[in-house]
Amino acid sequence: MAGQKQELAFLLGGHDAGEGASAALNAYLSTGDSQYLRIWEVYFNYFVNAQIPNSNVTTPAESVIYVQGRNETIFNGGTWAEQAQVSAGLDGAFGTNSDRVELSAAFPAAEHGNPIAAALIAYYRLSNDPVALRMLNRYGNWLVRTQISSGEFAGAFPVTEYYWLMGWKPRMFETSESAWILSELFVLTHNQTYLDAAVAAGNFMISKQFVNVNDTHIEGALPYMSNETHYSNSVSTNHAGYSLLAWADLYRLTNDTRFLIAAERYANWLLSSR
Repeated sequence: MAGQKQELAFLLGGHDAGEGASAALNAYLSTGDSQYLRIWEVYFNYFVNAQIPNSNVTTPAESVIYVQGRNETIFNGGTWAEQAQVSAGLDGAFGTNSDRVELSAAFPAAEHGNPIAAALIAYYRLSNDPVALRMLNRYGNWLVRTQISSGEFAGAFPVTEYYWLMGWKPRMFETSESAWILSELFVLTHNQTYLDAAVAAGNFMISKQFVNVNDTHIEGALPYMSNETHYSNSVSTNHAGYSLLAWADLYRLTNDTRFLIAAERYANWLLSSR
């Protein structure tokens, strides 16, 4: 995966760019050093120029693919390009201002968009920048459209209901992360669609939580779950933070005690697995 060369940062695609932007913003807030704010601004402008549809991105807002004997429409409007090809420009030297950059969304998925959304949520709370809010609403609408009907989210591949019917499985990391992002978007916008989607994701998480099992090592945990695999009892802590954040948010927003119970069970499992 390549990135986009800037004077202050070399921007990587998807989650790398989102996490880098969050790091720059947090560094500025912690130190007050304006150099970190300038780096954040580079990231922010990159997000503006990389969100689909955009003349800077080769991936269209909608495309049709032929899968298993039928045409399927893939909707990419609102997500960001997560890959870039950088080549030397007219001067033939790589790393100069004449470099050519081609942005594309090769794997349009929540895995790549959510970290960018998280950075923009933090920034909007500080700035009330309407440009950030517009980007977040466009992404939120895309996120809702890519949610599988049972509430879950898949990993990095073009997502449609048809893939689910073919037996492709979602990933718990993207599901728990998306549940939190959607909850936070509801808090910012009061758009009920975001909360409904977050609740659906939270309910899916509850439906997969290990409860009343003989194996104390997984009691309260969530299965890892990954694309094109069958469900198993393997567990992971890589989505622990987002699981707790999502269920805690949903409890505060809905007063549904099932989310609180699920979060407590999950926290107890984390503590017992130290």
